Amino acid sequence: LQKAAGGCVEADLAGCSKEEIVHRLRREEAEKLAGVNRQLQEHLRKIHELKDVNGQLQVENCELRDLCCFLDEDQLKAKCLACHWQIFRHHTAQVLCYEVARCLHKLASLEGRPRFSLILSSLRDLGWIGDGPGSFSDCSAGLCPSPTTSTTSGDTPALPVGCSSSSSESDSTRGMTSLLLLSSPIPFWPYNVT
Repeated sequence: LQKAAGGCVEADLAGCSKEEIVHRLRREEAEKLAGVNRQLQEHLRKIHELKDVNGQLQVENCELRDLCCFLDEDQLKAKCLACHWQIFRHHTAQVLCYEVARCLHKLASLEGRPRFSLILSSLRDLGWIGDGPGSFSDCSAGLCPSPTTSTTSGDTPALPVGCSSSSSESDSTRGMTSLLLLSSPIPFWPYNVT
């Protein structure tokens, strides 16, 4: 077939003049150049599209990197805040127990006075002290717990009566504060008790 086609082409070319042959060659060359230009334009269009997609991906990558840095900083701040809150909670519990012990020691020194009979009876009702007349004997002897007093294991400070339960601690503290407000001639502030 190729030989036959080649023979036909040669026969056509043999019957054509030089001007017709040149015209046909130029037309074939123009068609091939047009096809090459179309392919080149298509490739250029795809390159531009890929550049646009690459630019969008780079912008999104930068945003994700900034977001990761922000989340890392936020996580670090949250860890630091949690650590500070734990330290504050531990310190507050120690100070609270120490101030309650000081208040009990103050009440022990005032045991037997008429103006504190209501306070003592209320404290007995709350379960902070016993019913006997010598219920403050330990505190009168200077054995009330303080932040520096440790338990037998030496790990945690000893707590006064009523500090072992979180539910009873709030009720007892509120009751004791109310009674001291009633009995004190000046506005009561636990840190001013001597």
